[in-house]
Order: sequence, then C-alpha cells, then structure tokens
Amino acid sequence: MKKKIYIAISALILFCVCGMLWYILKKQYQREHFYIESLPDFTLCKSNCYPYNIANTAKSIVVVYFKSDCQYCINEIMQISDNDNIFKHAQVYFITAEPIEYLKDIESNFFLSQIIFLHDKEKDLYNALSVRGFPSVYLFASDRKFIKRFTGFVSVEEIISHIINE
Repeated sequence: MKKKIYIAISALILFCVCGMLWYILKKQYQREHFYIESLPDFTLCKSNCYPYNIANTAKSIVVVYFKSDCQYCINEIMQISDNDNIFKHAQVYFITAEPIEYLKDIESNFFLSQIIFLHDKEKDLYNALSVRGFPSVYLFASDRKFIKRFTGFVSVEEIISHIINE
C-alpha cells in the first residue's frame, strides 16, 4: 500500500515539474519569437501627466523604448532629433517606464515638437511589445500594422528605409 502512495506522489511531483518546465519554456519562446500584428491601442502619459493615445496619427509610427542611463538610447534620441527627414514619414514616440522625473529631464534636454516623450507607468505597452533590451525600436505602418523590431541602436536610414517600403 505504501509503495502505491509513493508511486502516486512521485508521479504527481514529476507531472508538476514537467508542467512548470513547459510553462517556462513557452514564455521564453514567446519572448524570443516576438510577433505582433498591429499596434495596440494604448493611452500613455506625457511628462505633464496628461493622457496621450499613441495611435493619434495618420503617419507611420516609430516607438522607441529607452532608459535614461543608457548611452545607446541617448545616441538614438540625438540621431533621430538631428534628422528631420524621418519626421516627414513617421511620428516618433520615445517611451520609458522609469519614474516621470527621468522623462522630464530627458525631454528638457532634447525638446523637439516632432518627438513625443511618453511615460508607461504600468508597463502595459512595454509588456505588450515584449521589450527585451534598450533601446528597442518598433516600426508600424500608417494603418498601425507591425513592420519591424530592432533591439539596440539602429540608424535613422534603416528606420526610414523600412517605413518608406511599407
């Protein structure tokens, strides 16, 4: 009788361990094999805490997730802000999940009317896009369909080439 109980408990433990391994591997696979059909409809906050819907544009959309202490992110901001050609084709959003004070500091250093800096306090869009590194650049067509994702620094020319060829 005890042998049957030990076998049943062992089988239950083995089943639980296999289930947990399957769940972990599934989540890892989803992170590595990112797929999104279109830009989700999210309302984020501007640095003055006013809500802003990121889909309020008829142009293509460039979403850049950044961190204020990331030098590659700062280089991405500088490169995009120095290149007026991108703004003819796309609306650029720089988004962070860091505290709003960091966003205000970055925005004050790189103020441009064409770039919109936003705060993702609850990390809703961050999670929907499966952000893996910084900077993360996501390109969407004017109809909000997903075009391409870049992790790490990417040149403005590369961004524009994908937006124009949508």
